[in-house]
Amino acid sequence: MGQRMSDLAEENAELRERVKYLEGLLMQRGAVPAVFGLTPKEYAIVGMLVARNEVSKDQLMTVLYGDPDNEPASQVLSVFVSKARGKLLPFGVEISTIWGRGWSMSKEAKAKVAEYLAAESGNG
Repeated sequence: MGQRMSDLAEENAELRERVKYLEGLLMQRGAVPAVFGLTPKEYAIVGMLVARNEVSKDQLMTVLYGDPDNEPASQVLSVFVSKARGKLLPFGVEISTIWGRGWSMSKEAKAKVAEYLAAESGNG
């Protein structure tokens, strides 16, 4: 019985973390702004990077694909990040690789993303 409770507590903690990540993305859903020329998946990745200090492959897989049984190969994420990186670089926005852990964006890069999005929506 004690092991079962421990397993449930661990699962509950994991699910709470997943909900937190997904809630953070809700603000990024809807129409993809044209300013950067991102695809919906690239935009979701950028949204995660803006919302968090760092993002792991597992976190992105959960956000992009939801069901672990239907996930593509993890190299797909590297391709999406690489393409997003190339589209953001002309705007002075860099995505940094944290080797062995995932990706991040500096505060300055996040501010630039927010600035461009606000300008496109007419709020900047």
